[in-house]
Amino acid sequence: MYYTMDSMTLGIEKLAKVCNQEDFSVEVINAVLPSELGQIPKEHQLEYASYKLTDLKRIDYKCYEGILKTRIKAFNKVYPDYNLEVRSYKDIDFVHDRASHTIRVFKDGRDINKTYLVSGRMPHTANEIVVNQIYGEKNGMQFGDTLTLGGKPYTLTGYVLFSDMNLPMLGNDFIIDNSKITIGTLKDSVYHNLKGEEYFYLAGKATKQGKMENFKQEVEDDYKSHDTLGFITSIVATENQMRSGAIYEELRTGKAATLGISIIIAGIAVMIVGILVSKILRSEKTQIGVLKALGYEPWEIAIPYILLLLVIGVPMLVIGYMTGLYAADPMKDFYLEFYLLLNEAITTNSYVFITAVLVPLAFILGLSFFMIWRMLSKETIKLLKVGENEKITKLGKMIGKILSRTKAETKFKYTFIFKNTGKFIVFFWGITFSSMLILLGFMMSGMFDKMTVEYYQNVGYQYEGYLDYSKPKPKVKAGQEKFLTASNIFYEDEPITAKGLESDNQLHKLVDKKGQEITHLLDEGFIVNQSFAISYGIKKGDQLVLKIEDRVYQHEVVGIATTYGENTVYCEIEDLSLVLSKNKSKKLYTGIYSEESLDEKMFMTVVSKGTLMEQTELMQGFIKLAMYAMFGSAIMMSALILYVLTTLTVEDNYYNISLLKVMGYNQREVNRMILNSYLIYAIITYAISIPITWLLVKVMVIYFSSAFDFVMPLELEGWHIIVGFGIILIIFLMGTYAAKRHIDKVSLQEVLKAYRE
Repeated sequence: MYYTMDSMTLGIEKLAKVCNQEDFSVEVINAVLPSELGQIPKEHQLEYASYKLTDLKRIDYKCYEGILKTRIKAFNKVYPDYNLEVRSYKDIDFVHDRASHTIRVFKDGRDINKTYLVSGRMPHTANEIVVNQIYGEKNGMQFGDTLTLGGKPYTLTGYVLFSDMNLPMLGNDFIIDNSKITIGTLKDSVYHNLKGEEYFYLAGKATKQGKMENFKQEVEDDYKSHDTLGFITSIVATENQMRSGAIYEELRTGKAATLGISIIIAGIAVMIVGILVSKILRSEKTQIGVLKALGYEPWEIAIPYILLLLVIGVPMLVIGYMTGLYAADPMKDFYLEFYLLLNEAITTNSYVFITAVLVPLAFILGLSFFMIWRMLSKETIKLLKVGENEKITKLGKMIGKILSRTKAETKFKYTFIFKNTGKFIVFFWGITFSSMLILLGFMMSGMFDKMTVEYYQNVGYQYEGYLDYSKPKPKVKAGQEKFLTASNIFYEDEPITAKGLESDNQLHKLVDKKGQEITHLLDEGFIVNQSFAISYGIKKGDQLVLKIEDRVYQHEVVGIATTYGENTVYCEIEDLSLVLSKNKSKKLYTGIYSEESLDEKMFMTVVSKGTLMEQTELMQGFIKLAMYAMFGSAIMMSALILYVLTTLTVEDNYYNISLLKVMGYNQREVNRMILNSYLIYAIITYAISIPITWLLVKVMVIYFSSAFDFVMPLELEGWHIIVGFGIILIIFLMGTYAAKRHIDKVSLQEVLKAYRE
């Protein structure tokens, strides 16, 4: 895993340096503010004030450019040590090989976020285009092939990467499919005339070294105190951006997770080795005593045992290292299915070899040598003594006191597992970790459906069209419904999206957690989505105060819809229209939902629900793969631990098993007394892992919400716990099967004879 992360880190650093990657981004209000109306000719002020800046750009480019220049100057006046540059892009749906695809076309960066050419050449003419390599490879494309955007063919001339867009997740839907979604660019003159919904932000770069170290305190937490920067909705450092910074967090958490999992697995492995060494030494105790009585030095007795560990341990550790080395490339390729990065070669590192092989070997040898030396430090007469009883551990004594008033059978059943504290720690550690993996796997299985699939399955429309303000508004026909979206709205000084819907609409129903339709409640107040409710801790019945420029928009929260994505407040469309138009109109709308296909010539952008559902298929496959990997790892780890521990337990308790059989207990009763204690403690451990997993998930949700403004719908449901419990029972049966067979084969006469001798 380290080699994979190291290779990706090299690719990120190289791409960031060559492209002059932004240090931060500034999101601004995509509308003309009252203070900016003076830059617009009087005869157009009322008309332009209702437009988005990106719509204004198509109608009056000079006015649009003038407003953005004024905003950049205002920022630089307050923060002179940073450069800003407008970063524009358009999202366009198109058809390729009879399948629906989407491309995000960037306007080439001038000084910041320059385009990185991987191979081929940049566009020289108006009919040429470049895209990312993985998209081309997955679609079998070669230079010279064509992509048709807006009815016009463009010839592919090269493959490119963008440092500010390494996670191609377009929009707010958690959809990543590099076979159907791509990013690219073409000549600037062509970009301006390309039809599609346009977006922009201001890319920022520090001009002095070290300025980003205190960026949060000096800029992120400070800009709201300046009235001249009221056009800014957010300022976010690159590492906290989902589109470009998620990879940094992926690497950080990946390394931390790798280290954590390695420690857990290594800890379990070392403890198991310690248990095995202890068992070997106890079985060899008499022979060691004889050798010591014959005059052999302790180091002479210890060397064969150490050599045996070396002979077994070194090859196994080297095999593990080589397996990890050869798995690094496939793991890197898996990451590159998601992230658009430079494909740097895997290079070996002596530090990794030392950490992966020599450190664990030294730890195992050190622990083993300590145990051997401790055995050798005993007096010879004690080593030669047969049948020495094991000492009762403190944990065993404590459980014994708790069960002091129970039957002898019950006390034996639930205390003998604590005779070896190391065994119990390995058991508890392994079952807890496995249980957490199982529960997380179930929670992940429903995450993507909640974020994307369920939303599109619940709405009745098939297409949504966004208005082109340079053209007359299309009329709303039968089977169509209008909606109104406003993004220049704030809650607690943070930008949110307000969406106006008709309370009796048929194409965009809102439902709550109970599955009840709540759209009609829009006549009574606001309905917020789950992302908004989680991010701000909003509950039904709360009063919500939104701000639009210098106005207040306030209603009670009458429902919480089971939708995710960006933080959204649903409003009654006429009510929102009156607020946005300052009570001048209740007929505003920005788009149309439709059951039938829309005329793309009449709209800026038309989004097909079918296209989005097709693009979710790959992500669903990845989520299932991750879920199966978690289940497989959990089952394999816990079954192996149970197999080793229960088998050792049976071997360590041959005398007890024989005695139980002599006392008249049948095979089933002996199995229950020896092995069922593991089952009870497995159930208890599973129960303990449930709140641990729940707390871990809560921390994850809060962290991603605060760091990336991204709410993960991870929820622990009742059926997760029930099915997880069933899996633990199956694992127990698998892991203890061999131990049961050992118990059945215990011979009373031979074992009793061996102990009496």
